[in-house]
Amino acid sequence: MRLTNGKVIRGGAVRNDLDVLIEDGRIRLLRAGERQGGPAVDLAGAYLLPGFVEIHTHGAGLFEFTMGQYDPRTGEFDGSEEVYARELPNYATRRARTGVTGLYLGTWASPIERQKFCFGQLRRYMDGGTNGSDGSMIFGGLLEGTFINARMAGAQNPDFVFEPDLALFEGVNETGVVRLANVTPDYGEASCALIESLSRRGISVGAGHTNATYDQFTDAIGAGLKYCIHFLNGPIGSSHKTFNGGGAVEAVLREDIYAELICDGVHVAPAYVRDVLARKGFERVMAVTDAMFSSQAEGVEEFAISGMRGRVDPSGRFVYVVDRDPITLFSSVLTMDQAFSNLLSWLTQPTEGVWYRHEAMALDEAVAAVSRCCSTNIVEMLRRKGGDDLETGEIRDGGWADLVVGRIDGGPGEYRLEVRDVYVRGRKVVGS
Repeated sequence: MRLTNGKVIRGGAVRNDLDVLIEDGRIRLLRAGERQGGPAVDLAGAYLLPGFVEIHTHGAGLFEFTMGQYDPRTGEFDGSEEVYARELPNYATRRARTGVTGLYLGTWASPIERQKFCFGQLRRYMDGGTNGSDGSMIFGGLLEGTFINARMAGAQNPDFVFEPDLALFEGVNETGVVRLANVTPDYGEASCALIESLSRRGISVGAGHTNATYDQFTDAIGAGLKYCIHFLNGPIGSSHKTFNGGGAVEAVLREDIYAELICDGVHVAPAYVRDVLARKGFERVMAVTDAMFSSQAEGVEEFAISGMRGRVDPSGRFVYVVDRDPITLFSSVLTMDQAFSNLLSWLTQPTEGVWYRHEAMALDEAVAAVSRCCSTNIVEMLRRKGGDDLETGEIRDGGWADLVVGRIDGGPGEYRLEVRDVYVRGRKVVGS
């Protein structure tokens, strides 16, 4: 088919002179109106975006990857094989409705045997033949909580945190499904050794829940560290003093690595988001959800998970740890279409940042920039230094036809993306 009469995000800009032909699941770019290919689909001026890649997510729709299916009536999780066989395809369907064409599912700090089980179930699903036809394509797993700084665990249980150890990693990853891993630089040589080993295997390594010094961070970057996990959250250490070059915040802002941002407006205030984008540039920031089972779900109020008690705020905007002062946030209830809408709204209004003053961006300029943060940058990070080359994340000749057709409603400061159609490798998985 040929997608025509749309606003195509291509090369960091909005193009009105292109059509997209889908052949054998891949993209071929045509001049607008060029008569080639199969039947034309009139997009009627809607935006044609690269599909979102959700690089950091733990659950949604009452399904938590580490724990299984949550029952709001009993407050219990069912972590059986039957649940994973049913809920992994449901998860792919659910996230596709939010514009996600590819994703990685992540574990929390939890018992090693439990993580092995979860990744085993993920491997079974990925090898089962319906991955990408149920909805979003699941590319692999994220090991987040195992090798963090226990003092910076946030909403994760420090009892299940370990020092970096290759044998331990190999035990968790016996199915080979882990494609991203969190290894904090805090353990010095042990951290760098594991980062270097994982990087040689093509695994993308990030750092979050860290209190590393600037010097430790740069050593880790030299060993192959690619990105910072949920920058400005986790928590993450900072230092205004001269010793050791500062802290992790200073390292992420100065060094040539990518930074995740949870763009729900709660984990990171919009003023800080604008400042980070100004400092890092639109080409080094990745929008993430860090979503948990209460995302896209109803009936969840208070719960216990991995030994931690949490509560959904009455506003429905965030989840927090019970009886913590100051407030400690759990993973979010965010979706990628909401993250896109939030970023677009923040960029199109003047903002008084913490360190900078920001002017409003024009709509199409902002759409192209936000698209980078939700798609292109993520794939470029994964590809960097021998990681996954997914052939997605941008609209280009020969790439997979992983696409989102959407309309943008509202005005400056309050835009909303409405996902209309979603294609995964040329197959329409959302839309009539």
